[in-house]
Amino acid sequence: MRTTKLTYIPAFASALTNDEALKQGEVVGCVTSQQAPMAGCTTVPLGVMRYHCIAAPSLIDKWRLPSGGVSVHRMLRSPAVIFNRKDGLQDLFLKNHFHITHAPYPRHFVPAVDGFECAITEGLGWGMVPENALQTRLNPDQCEVIFPTLWVDVPLVWQHWTKASNPTNALTKIIQKAAATHLRRPLFAP
Repeated sequence: MRTTKLTYIPAFASALTNDEALKQGEVVGCVTSQQAPMAGCTTVPLGVMRYHCIAAPSLIDKWRLPSGGVSVHRMLRSPAVIFNRKDGLQDLFLKNHFHITHAPYPRHFVPAVDGFECAITEGLGWGMVPENALQTRLNPDQCEVIFPTLWVDVPLVWQHWTKASNPTNALTKIIQKAAATHLRRPLFAP
């Protein structure tokens, strides 16, 4: 009997690279934040991945105000840990919640999931991490959510070739089932 192993890839990795592989015909489908179907493809809404802004507690203490809150301007003097140059979650977070655009904060690019998370927990900077990573992989003693009431929600879809084979249709069902377990439901259905 043959079994299939599925590996979880966080949205900030897959949403930024796998849609290019789909365009080039290297894969039959991808999870992406690109909502509009690419030519010859169909999209299946999956849900929302929530990202929180986190850092090591020692860094957060440096950004605290006398009132106990955190100063975003103090935070921006420290580097952001960013997955790759296409990752815009930090800028989206700053724009949506603080109306800050084109902030000239320092950046570390770490394009590997384990290295990315390790760079944040070791205090190299602040970064945007999926909610499920906080719940399952990251040690709460090594990182904290900086602004607990603020986050970025990224709607994800499964895009696949419209002329899908039976194995692709079966994979679509598996992905929908996994998404129903691990992603948030959107507040408003499209």
